[in-house]
Amino acid sequence: MAAFGFLVQLVGFVVTVILVSTWCNRLIQKWFRIESNTLPVFSWGIFLFFIVYLLGNLSRVPVDFVRGLYNAFLIIVPLTFLGWRWWTSTKSLFPFSKNFPLSRSSEQYWKAGLTAIFVAVSAYVGVYLEFPSDPIYHLSFIQNWEAIVTFQDAPLMQREGRFSYFLNHWLLSRSESDQLSRWEMDMLAATLGGMLFWSYLHWATHFRLSKLTLVVVGLFSIFAFGNSVFSFYRYYPLGSNLLTFVVFVEMMIFTMFEVFYRRRIHFLVLSIPLLLICVFNHRQEALLYINTIFGVAALSLVFMYKSLEPSIKRICLILTISAILGGIGVVLARPIISQTSFVLLPIFELGDHPYYIHGIPRTNEFLGVMGWVSIGIAGLLLLYRKTPRLLRLFSMIVLWPVIIIFNPATVDILIRVVSPDTLYRLMFGSHHWFFLAIVGGVFLKRKSLTRANWLRWVVFVIFGFGLTFQSNDPYYGRWKHFLYRPPPQLDGSELQPLVEYLRSQPIETCPDPIASQNSHLRIRSYVLANTYVNSYLATSGYFYTVSTRRGLFPGLHSPDPKFRLPYDRRFVLSVSESDTRSTPTMSDLTLEQFQQRLLETQFCYIVLYPRVLVPFSWTGFQSQHWHPYTAQTSHNYSTKYLDWIRNQPKLFEKIWQQEGIELYRFLGNR
Repeated sequence: MAAFGFLVQLVGFVVTVILVSTWCNRLIQKWFRIESNTLPVFSWGIFLFFIVYLLGNLSRVPVDFVRGLYNAFLIIVPLTFLGWRWWTSTKSLFPFSKNFPLSRSSEQYWKAGLTAIFVAVSAYVGVYLEFPSDPIYHLSFIQNWEAIVTFQDAPLMQREGRFSYFLNHWLLSRSESDQLSRWEMDMLAATLGGMLFWSYLHWATHFRLSKLTLVVVGLFSIFAFGNSVFSFYRYYPLGSNLLTFVVFVEMMIFTMFEVFYRRRIHFLVLSIPLLLICVFNHRQEALLYINTIFGVAALSLVFMYKSLEPSIKRICLILTISAILGGIGVVLARPIISQTSFVLLPIFELGDHPYYIHGIPRTNEFLGVMGWVSIGIAGLLLLYRKTPRLLRLFSMIVLWPVIIIFNPATVDILIRVVSPDTLYRLMFGSHHWFFLAIVGGVFLKRKSLTRANWLRWVVFVIFGFGLTFQSNDPYYGRWKHFLYRPPPQLDGSELQPLVEYLRSQPIETCPDPIASQNSHLRIRSYVLANTYVNSYLATSGYFYTVSTRRGLFPGLHSPDPKFRLPYDRRFVLSVSESDTRSTPTMSDLTLEQFQQRLLETQFCYIVLYPRVLVPFSWTGFQSQHWHPYTAQTSHNYSTKYLDWIRNQPKLFEKIWQQEGIELYRFLGNR
């Protein structure tokens, strides 16, 4: 029953988002008195859910009230559509003109078919939750909403309080994800990734190329869309940036074709409400969009000055001058965030002030060979005067982020606003993987699919695959990660029975230690375990933990520090004799002192999982982001610690054991 309810809610959300966007687009077309198929397919519906969340957060209403409104949308919106269809006696599901974004056409069927294949493959491969990757962190923020009753406990501008985490938790609320059941998370990740995949296909249709271009766009995005070895579709669906990236891509569609190409400047008004989603959910996409606007304006003055209308010239001049003055203001008002970043490459000094560019190795880790090829082609197309104007505009979009990060003046401005270590993310705004597919579609455009034409397409796809065949330096292909399924011992799958057992225990056997202070919290108990186990306990949303995926340090996933239990950092670190960062070490403690520490920190459960042999992490090895054997947990335990837990039955009662995992209940706090 829970599975059926989850699927109904997920499908209802997608349908509601599409219907709301459909109606908003009709109003916009009527308002502007135009017909345009560049308007968003999802963003207006997402904005509806976002604005309700925003108002609820600002007014500090109970969380369940907003969830109730979300559930009401799933009923009211489809029923309103069906009633409107019956009242108007329309026969078509989407009775709109051929220029409408969701009109019935062969291209729509191609997009729907390709997206369905993408979602099916993504769901089969499953959600990516390998230890100690970022998706674990994102899932813990999602499940953190298990402990929140009012929005007062989830400040709007804090990471834990972001809209996407709240929305994803609502979508998972009818599932068993809080017990580490994975198939619901598989479906959610595949569906959200499918929305982004559709958005790129929708963008490609506006170039009016062969339908096979849609296939190439889909393949190239799987080949090269991401960072390092990580596929964007696999790594970020549970994060706050994927849904925001859907909004960003849809903004880029109407901005590129209506504002840049057809020069309908008033269309920029449509981006204002959508930018609110970016600002309050994941500000990176707002920066990418604004950076693109300024970049196209500046490059248009350089490469297309003679062809610009006087009014457009003035607008481009105003934007360019505003960007220059704003940059000067930032330099005068803000200090550099950090000059010790490993990604910055010093170029020269002016007086005592050093100037940097973005380092080549980190840039290559993002772009890979396909990215550099796209950058080179974009530069040639921009310099070639007979290049079609639409393709020149796209070349500007691709080139501008690279110009920014290799310009010492702009880098000096940006490192006062964003961390130097995240400067490479500006290149997400280049869409280089998508650009190369479009260029191929332009030169391979054929109305008749003869054997020779098919051969050209096959050769082009093989060429793109060859550029991304390897996942390591310098290729950085992402298709292997898109299809990669980590062993169960590396992604917490084997911990599901442990979590299910803990969740089945009556609250009375181990009550919430701070329930008297915060009776609204739904988390039950404090668990002492190693970093690997704690990372996945946190993703269930029902346990206090003392470490996160990055190591043994305080990691209670609560939006407010006042909810954190009293703990001693040194005690947490001193579990291992080899941990020299802690004083005193485990060898300095007596059993009585150890028991007293447990009483002070009010632990209830202790998990032992000292793994010596673990599978090799292909992702960790290829990306060099973590050690390939980092999931080995034997180093977290000292001999004395294991002896105390296993051989003191009056203090530690073994209540469950399975496949090397031992669960004990601490009896000293009774």
